[in-house]
Amino acid sequence: MRNARISIAEKPLYVLMKRFFVYILFCTSFISLAQKPYAPNGEIFTPKGDLRILIVFAGFENDSNQYFNNWPSKNDLPNYIIDGKLEDGFYNSFDQFSNVNKSIDNLSQVYYEMSDKKSPFRIVADVYPKTIILDIEKVQRKSWGGCNELVLKTMKEQDPGFDWSPYDRGQNNPNFKFDNSVSQPDKKPDFVIIIYRYKHDWKLHPIQGMNRWQGTNGGSSTLGVRPFEYNGYTITSDGFHLNSNSATGVPDIMGMFKHELGHELFSGPHYMGANGVYGEYFYALTGGWGSTVYATMNNTFNAWESWLLGWNDITYDLNSAKQNGTYELRDFATTGDVIRLKVPGTTDQYLWIENHQKVAYYDENSWKGKLKDHPKGSPGIGEMDKGLYMYVENMLNDRNKINTSFVYDMDKVNGIYLLNAQGNYDYDIPTDFIQTDDYGIYWNNKVYYFNRTIQNPFGGTNPFYKFKFDINGNGRIDHRSNFNHGKGEDAPIVMEMAGDSAYLFYQNHATRNSDAKKYRRSLAFVVGDTISISNNPPVTNYPKFHQQKDSIEPVFFNPLRIRILSEKSGVMKLSLKLDHPLIDNNLRIAGNVGIQNDGVEYRVAKKKKITIDKSGIPNCLKRSKEEFIRPTYFILYDSAALVLNNKATVSVYDNSRVDVLPGAKLSLIKKNIFSIQDSSIVVFEEGSHFFYHKRAKIKMGAEAILIMKRGTILNDSHTLTRKIVISGKKIRSKRFKRLLKENT
Repeated sequence: MRNARISIAEKPLYVLMKRFFVYILFCTSFISLAQKPYAPNGEIFTPKGDLRILIVFAGFENDSNQYFNNWPSKNDLPNYIIDGKLEDGFYNSFDQFSNVNKSIDNLSQVYYEMSDKKSPFRIVADVYPKTIILDIEKVQRKSWGGCNELVLKTMKEQDPGFDWSPYDRGQNNPNFKFDNSVSQPDKKPDFVIIIYRYKHDWKLHPIQGMNRWQGTNGGSSTLGVRPFEYNGYTITSDGFHLNSNSATGVPDIMGMFKHELGHELFSGPHYMGANGVYGEYFYALTGGWGSTVYATMNNTFNAWESWLLGWNDITYDLNSAKQNGTYELRDFATTGDVIRLKVPGTTDQYLWIENHQKVAYYDENSWKGKLKDHPKGSPGIGEMDKGLYMYVENMLNDRNKINTSFVYDMDKVNGIYLLNAQGNYDYDIPTDFIQTDDYGIYWNNKVYYFNRTIQNPFGGTNPFYKFKFDINGNGRIDHRSNFNHGKGEDAPIVMEMAGDSAYLFYQNHATRNSDAKKYRRSLAFVVGDTISISNNPPVTNYPKFHQQKDSIEPVFFNPLRIRILSEKSGVMKLSLKLDHPLIDNNLRIAGNVGIQNDGVEYRVAKKKKITIDKSGIPNCLKRSKEEFIRPTYFILYDSAALVLNNKATVSVYDNSRVDVLPGAKLSLIKKNIFSIQDSSIVVFEEGSHFFYHKRAKIKMGAEAILIMKRGTILNDSHTLTRKIVISGKKIRSKRFKRLLKENT
């Protein structure tokens, strides 16, 4: 009977099996689809709950017992291992979290305090009780991965019954797909760290050429081990290795641990100065704060990382003028308070605002107090200033869009720029430097004499950034970058001229010592500060650099204004407006700057002055006319508008160029002066708008040029019928109006 129902029992076995496997395949596919990436799940493990890791120290049998501070003999553990513990850096028992060790080097406590208060991350570490000595003849692969594999296999030979169970809390490598803190053990150790008694600058190397291996100068964020069985467990690459040149003691080990774990927790790329990378940008920070970052400012995770790891949500997430208002921020390190604000005119760039009141012991610069009395009387590196810190992030704005290749993404590398409350300036190109045999004077590095000159909000720089210039004098600034290492010609702004003297300010470490406080304002934003398009610094987009074209993308105006209103008991109140396009201070424009096609009308307030001239900061790699500074290019894009109120002026100098593109508008309302000097050029393209009041004036130098192309729209009512070029003339209003009338 064709339509009769057949019971399951009547179906052939192979049909049932086939349907069973189709069902399993369907369920597996459904589960796989349901497991969407989510950054707080972590890559190698989820950063919450309890985790125990193992630290193994290793050496080479033929290292000739070459010198290493804190680790005199290859046969012993380092001197900083006391009673078999690295207790200053990690707890080795979960009971110790009730006895707080308030040290910035104690990562157990720092991770615990910064993580989610409802489900904190508690990490402890054990030290394997003896050093593993390698027989180099048994290294099968000439790499650190090969050495790491031999360390663990040697450990297996010497200690075959080692109990791995304490180091297996759950399924390894969630790869952002699930929370492994609640998963079942998978018979794979969660995380192993191997630290070698080895320095890349030794004269004799245990294995020929190992000083050129990848990871030799510091370490690597994976063990590179081929899986093998060890007492019922599968040993994998989950962990990392360090070499002693980057691990001279507990503080160094903790810094490297934090850095490498940042790569593993969220596939974190290098940024804020880490590994000197540039990515797709021209300049690089000297440091900052965060996980993969060198902690030159403080030892917190930054708010972007904290949000990405799921430790904190965004307190105020702002993206439109409807959210204009007054906001309060408590101390970030202890409360997680943060503002994320979409930078107007961008698609995925965000301003993050953190309040650092130094309430937490780890909210301080780890370099504080170093280099004191080098030279004698020098105050050394100072402490961090209290206040608001701000940075623009162009890395990842959606926790569901993370992936394990994030660390390699050149579009994300160096994807944060940090605002300096002192502002951006021109600096004279340094020619002189000091370098002494005294290791205490900036660790024998070259220290250049930097002289800060005039404000340059859009095209200038500050000591947070490395200063790029042609150090070797070969006519080109070196600039090389990949996701892991960057190398270029630049120098930190360590020493600065003030008056007739040079001072070791060390503001490249984002601090102010007693010398700096005499001559420089706070590095943090404090009560009374205003951040806007006509203040220094402004908040702008983070422009990319195109190396083949040797050009930096434009920095754009935007109508954001932030005012710091008050501070009470560490709580800072600020006013935010995302629709304040008024230029209410005199403004200098230098570099590659534009007003984009966002339909916003920017107005220059009464009697205020815009000066457009050449930057004093190198902004290209190839030398032109004996310098590395391109003339300023100021562009008004389609639908952009710049209006000068009564008696406001614009002056264009130093071979600068102003382009008013089709659809854009420049308006001289009343008693304005538009001055073009020094071979500068102003061009109105076809379809652009030029409103020219009868009482406005245009002044031009002998070499200056004003071009209005055919199709330029004048005073919203007339269109030029032919191109007009005016050069080297002072055009009075009546004559100019007559000239325009004759050609409309």
